[in-house]
Amino acid sequence: MWFRLFGNRRLLILLTSLVLLIIVMSITGGEREQLSWPEKVFKSSVAKVQALFYKPAGIVAGFFEDISRIRSLHEENTMLRQKLEDYLRLQNEVAELKKKQSELEKLVDYTEEWKEDYVVAQVVARSPDRFNDVLVIDRGREDGIRPNMPVITPEGLIGRIESVTDSMANVQLLTSSRSEGMLNAPAIAAEVRERDAFGIIEGYDHEKEALILSMIDSDVELKEGDTVVTYHQSEIYPPNLLIGTVEEVGAGIYGLDKMAFVKPTASFHRLQYVMVVQDSEKIEVQEHLDETDRDENGGD
Repeated sequence: MWFRLFGNRRLLILLTSLVLLIIVMSITGGEREQLSWPEKVFKSSVAKVQALFYKPAGIVAGFFEDISRIRSLHEENTMLRQKLEDYLRLQNEVAELKKKQSELEKLVDYTEEWKEDYVVAQVVARSPDRFNDVLVIDRGREDGIRPNMPVITPEGLIGRIESVTDSMANVQLLTSSRSEGMLNAPAIAAEVRERDAFGIIEGYDHEKEALILSMIDSDVELKEGDTVVTYHQSEIYPPNLLIGTVEEVGAGIYGLDKMAFVKPTASFHRLQYVMVVQDSEKIEVQEHLDETDRDENGGD
């Protein structure tokens, strides 16, 4: 039996190692300040083995921590981006509300200064055709709106009512071009305030972005910056509605009169609110002219 036991080399090595381990444990069982050399060798070997496993394990753990951190940062970034978009949207809404408030305040100040009857209307649509520039407003026949009524902003005249339904109306702007065969954008009787000179606004030059004032007496000496307003005997427009200022003066078509380019005082960009002028005297004149036309045409 002992021969077989000692003949098995692997078993002998295992038993010898076990005995040595027990002896080492018995020797080092108490409290000591220094470790014995077997303990040092054993701990050093264990430490190296632990290091071999710990480093890859740490890398794997760090990898999953990085993934978790990236996911968290992505969620946080998404949340911050959404908050930024909400903030910018609110900022734009506040700016738009402030602009509307400013425009309405100007309208109120204007109506208090100029004692006319006005209907304030909001622009709900606009034609994309610059040569037939038309606004649609949210006031109509039920609000007392009639064709040819002047339409203004606090800065000045912008056009006239072209057509009306019960609840809406089309506004033909001064920036519409007149051409042969077109009934829109009718001529406007105007006068140069500083020169007491008469003229006709009969078109708009899109290149110069200016109204065309023609049929001015050749003896009138116009100057740049002269004020152009509606004529006091106009059939449609009340007197002294501000139109614009003289920007350039030239000779008329046949050289017998003068013409001028007039820069509108009113802005035609981003129109949101306008005022329709309800001049009772002009309404009566217009009704009288309409009735006269019907009589001349046999009541048609």
